[in-house]
Amino acid sequence: MALYHSLSLGVHAFGILCLVLAIALNSWSTGTATENDVSGDVRFGLWRACADVSGEYVFSLNPSGSDCRIGHCIENPYLSEDGDKDSHKLCTNSKAIAGLLLISLCFFLMSVKTSNINHARGQTPHYGWSSALMFLSAILILGAWATWVSWQSKVNDDDGSNPNAVVFFGKLNLGAGFAFALLAWICALVLLLIQCMLLREYDAAQVENTMNRGRQSIGQRLTAGSINSTSVDDTPLPEEDSATATQA
Repeated sequence: MALYHSLSLGVHAFGILCLVLAIALNSWSTGTATENDVSGDVRFGLWRACADVSGEYVFSLNPSGSDCRIGHCIENPYLSEDGDKDSHKLCTNSKAIAGLLLISLCFFLMSVKTSNINHARGQTPHYGWSSALMFLSAILILGAWATWVSWQSKVNDDDGSNPNAVVFFGKLNLGAGFAFALLAWICALVLLLIQCMLLREYDAAQVENTMNRGRQSIGQRLTAGSINSTSVDDTPLPEEDSATATQA
């Protein structure tokens, strides 16, 4: 039982870690791009990578052709950080996003199963459901980010035949993909608020259970003492006292 409880605590801690990593990876998804001394922001996701220089259009990071399309990982000397033209693999972070998303999904299912097992045993399912909320929040955050950037990539022409296709990238920021990402973030925040309320209710329930056990223990001790004090003394009388009682 102690091992099972420790495992539940470990899964709960891992859920917090996954949520923190999800937020960190989501925030770490931008970089700096330079091309012909023009700087801009790099945006990349699970299936695409592009750079937005002016805020109005997206340029290709590959001078020989367009790599700004679905399914491409880019390693290009035009990508830089702080103005240094070094090669960076945008897919490294994308693979981390995909891996953490799958891990969070697996542990979410395991947390739900753990909650059902605890409930069947008559135990509190708090840690299981709490972990499930953590993992579900991470899934929403990662999934929203991946869907948003992949949705944006669909406005770019896959074969590069449309020279005006890249113009629409910056204009999709307030489109359906952004709306989905914003909705998922809101859902994740709501789940975290529910998590906080569950923690408060669980702590209050634990305090109440402790007080009830204390009152029950005191009541049992008082009842046992009362029974001992009022019990009948069945010890036989001495022989002299018995004879005196007979004469009387």
